[in-house]
Amino acid sequence: MTKEEIDLYKNPKLQKLFKEKMGKWEDGDRYITAKGKEEIYIAPMPAPLNCYRIPDVVSRQNNKPERGLLGMIDHLLSVLPAKAPYFSWEVKTRDDSVLGDVYSYPGDSLAEACLNALILQKQ
Repeated sequence: MTKEEIDLYKNPKLQKLFKEKMGKWEDGDRYITAKGKEEIYIAPMPAPLNCYRIPDVVSRQNNKPERGLLGMIDHLLSVLPAKAPYFSWEVKTRDDSVLGDVYSYPGDSLAEACLNALILQKQ
């Protein structure tokens, strides 16, 4: 995980969204401690305090897609690798109208592209 991704995960707006969408801590949930160490939550541990949640890109639970970054993105159109000028990812969304504007969010990793989309999506 790059420093840029860690900084995106620490964004207060995203942390609030992660808490709302992910709900209670579950086995296997990842987080970053205040000192920057990545950890995995294992029940029945008490919920970690003063940490930053790190959702999976794709939820591990079929019945709860909103626990993953892709499931949190409103009006997702596509997720594509972008080859120029170097290999990266692009997430595209559309506003809530059928013929609405299409928005594109690049990232060096799929997680970074998703985080960029979540930061800028209309709430």
